[in-house]
Amino acid sequence: MPEQNLMMLILGAMLMSFGIVLAFISSRWAAAVTFVALVVCSYSGYAEIGGSTLLFWGIAASICVMLDVLLPTAVARSRKGMYHIGGGSLAGAVAGMCVNTVAGIIVGAAFGAFFRAVAYSSTTSGKPMHFPSAKFFNYLAAKGLPLTVVMSMAGLVLLQLLPQQ
Repeated sequence: MPEQNLMMLILGAMLMSFGIVLAFISSRWAAAVTFVALVVCSYSGYAEIGGSTLLFWGIAASICVMLDVLLPTAVARSRKGMYHIGGGSLAGAVAGMCVNTVAGIIVGAAFGAFFRAVAYSSTTSGKPMHFPSAKFFNYLAAKGLPLTVVMSMAGLVLLQLLPQQ
């Protein structure tokens, strides 16, 4: 039985990695894949994630998918600044793990996405975002929210797996 649990954890980790890659390339299904990975890791027994936490992240992943469906096609498929925003969100989530709380991970991922979007807007290719403008904040919401959700779910599982001191 422990081998089966370990295999579920490995499958969850693979799905989580795939979800993070999908988030960096601005895929509609990144949050959904990452949520499935969260559920698989939860059932493995190695990560203790409660039902209310799973419900919260399921709703958050659903919002991300619906947001992408409702966006204009040009915005939904755009990959401009995704490496900057995604890298900032990932780094922020890791920094938020130092607080050792889920709230720290979420806030860190959100701040990381915001600050890297601001940094991207100061580059030559990011100038059309016109920071601070409505266009900038709309694009940040469209791309930053799914990245924040994906990186937060990944950070939550990682926080559960790391030894606590």
